[in-house]
Amino acid sequence: MLSRRSPPLLAEEEPAVLLQRGVPLVPSTETTVWGIHAGATGEADDLFLKGNCIAIGWAKVGDLSIVGTDREALKAKVAEAYPDRPQGAIPVYAGVLYRFLHDMKPGDFVVYPSKRDRQVHIGRIEGPYKYDAGAHSHYMNVRPTRWLRAVPRTHFSQGALYEIGSAVTLFQVRTYAHEFLAAVEGKKAPEIAEADATVALVAEEIEETTKDFVLKRLAQELKGHPLADFVAHLLDCTPGPGQNGARCSTL
Repeated sequence: MLSRRSPPLLAEEEPAVLLQRGVPLVPSTETTVWGIHAGATGEADDLFLKGNCIAIGWAKVGDLSIVGTDREALKAKVAEAYPDRPQGAIPVYAGVLYRFLHDMKPGDFVVYPSKRDRQVHIGRIEGPYKYDAGAHSHYMNVRPTRWLRAVPRTHFSQGALYEIGSAVTLFQVRTYAHEFLAAVEGKKAPEIAEADATVALVAEEIEETTKDFVLKRLAQELKGHPLADFVAHLLDCTPGPGQNGARCSTL
């Protein structure tokens, strides 16, 4: 099992305290920042925060270090372990495993947005890859991590939150890395106006796509008269002039 002797740093600890504990708070210009998720529902949250580590799944693949640096061998091993997965997904899975095994380095920073406490946890990779069959039933590929700060999501710009909301399990944070590194020092980085303008456009596109999806599903599920009745009900729920609230009952 993973050692639990090194407690995570508390969110309220000041930079001076962190420095006394030997934690460097001024990253170099070459500092790499990673983002990681703990599963679709945050099932590995306890492992991450209480076990002082980060971890990824694909347990059927086994010990990744056996494969070495051979990317093709890793792809073959993933395909063998998960024969029911689409062929197009195999390189993606293998790429995540390869980055976790080889591209991550001790000293790199890692950002973990928890779905349990809604905090953004920022830590530092403390050691090499390790296969630990006793760590978790699904998350056996681990790296020791020292958690430095737990910061509310409201501390970061919307662009930064979008970036760490990636659908990929493990990814490199690039555009907004400076915000997370500043948070380690207890600071708030200035927002990137140009990038945030792009984020606003993306958000608008997401909103429009969501509307299209809802309308399409409604059209599929409520055909003919049911759809007409539903639309009429919505119109009836719309407040009239001078009214503050809806004037209809629940469907």
